[in-house]
Amino acid sequence: MAVDRRKAAASALFCALFVWSGAGWMVLHGSIPGLFVALVMAPVAWTNARDAYVGTVKLVIDAKGMTYVRGGARLAWSEIADIRIDERQSFDLMRSLVITADRARLAERWATPRTRLKRPPPNGELHVLLNRTRPGWQDVVRAIETYSGRTVERPPTRQRWVRAGRQRTGA
Repeated sequence: MAVDRRKAAASALFCALFVWSGAGWMVLHGSIPGLFVALVMAPVAWTNARDAYVGTVKLVIDAKGMTYVRGGARLAWSEIADIRIDERQSFDLMRSLVITADRARLAERWATPRTRLKRPPPNGELHVLLNRTRPGWQDVVRAIETYSGRTVERPPTRQRWVRAGRQRTGA
């Protein structure tokens, strides 16, 4: 599972527009809010541009288990207590894969020389954002269910829209 480079590039360009306009307002009008917008959006634009250029791999799933590349944690299927999909609404529907493992085992598996994150998650849950990944989140769930032999807990189907008092679900 890797970052979708097209989505990352589009997001980087969108954020870069905010940086450009904020810096322009700051230079032309001496605007402090313009400076604030530029400073807040610059790291987001940089991260998205890096992901678009590199195409970072987040998660490797195989018959033996899964590897969370960013943390360097390799977990066998027997070490994983629970796997589920969480959804939350912000500007868009955000889906994340939540992998629950024993805290002590996760801490043992976490430390590698290439680890970007210095500490393992304190509650033993890895949250991997699935929105900008290729393949899509349904394919990731299918791969986990195929290799692990267990069912991934999904949230109930969401109602897409309501019209004239009748609820309809979208596919």
